[in-house]
Amino acid sequence: MAPKKFVYCLLTLLFFAFLDLIIIANDPGNIWGLLVPPLVFGILVAIFTAINMDEVVSRRMLYINSNTSMFELTLLYVINRFTTSFAGLTTTLIVWYYMEDIVRFSAKASTT
Repeated sequence: MAPKKFVYCLLTLLFFAFLDLIIIANDPGNIWGLLVPPLVFGILVAIFTAINMDEVVSRRMLYINSNTSMFELTLLYVINRFTTSFAGLTTTLIVWYYMEDIVRFSAKASTT
């Protein structure tokens, strides 16, 4: 993964963590529903990815990119998978948590 993609992953992770913290600051009871599940799921995905990295990366790909170490490739791919799963689950939980407000707003907007 190129450094550009690493920076993108880092910015995405920071954005969704900041979004979670804003929501939790307004209602501290949301920490168990909006922050803990994405963190646990993201960590599980990262561990699964690190354990099964040999399935993802072929030795031929490493031979072609001989200046790439297996550790670096594994680390960057694990960070990418953690960021993707954290952002996806955070978005899903935020939409699910605020679905009633979204439906109420859209119904109100359609009647006016």
